[in-house]
Amino acid sequence: MSAEGNTNARRIAVAALALAAFLLFAPSPPINPQKGGFNRHVFYSTGYLNRDLGLDPMTNHFAFQADGSEDLDRRRQRLLDLGKDVLEIDHGWIHSIYTEDPDGNVVEFAMLTKRLTEDDAKEALELLQATSPPPAAQKPRIEFHRSDTAA
Repeated sequence: MSAEGNTNARRIAVAALALAAFLLFAPSPPINPQKGGFNRHVFYSTGYLNRDLGLDPMTNHFAFQADGSEDLDRRRQRLLDLGKDVLEIDHGWIHSIYTEDPDGNVVEFAMLTKRLTEDDAKEALELLQATSPPPAAQKPRIEFHRSDTAA
């Protein structure tokens, strides 16, 4: 996959910008020496943010791009094997699997199933600005996969 199509790379760039803003308002995280330089670790938790604001846990979450249906299948099975329950939603234009990390952060792996057009972007903007948007024309297909080893 090319760098332009890799949404993970864009999210990393956003995280780096967010880290710079975070450092303006928080004590400096520890600096860890690494071969060839240094790094800083900052841990975010959307789990508490959502809960404290009374929001659905899926409102703020971490999302990563899957490289196709086989990759999504592998990730779902790995999560199940690790004892994590998995929610799977086919939205009609993107197919996603969701689970929670140990801190209650919702983590999504997703793949686009439809090439989005300028008309789709225009419609999405109109829906975002609508005071009373209509219900989705197509109901998503939702499956819940329970791990055999889930606690």
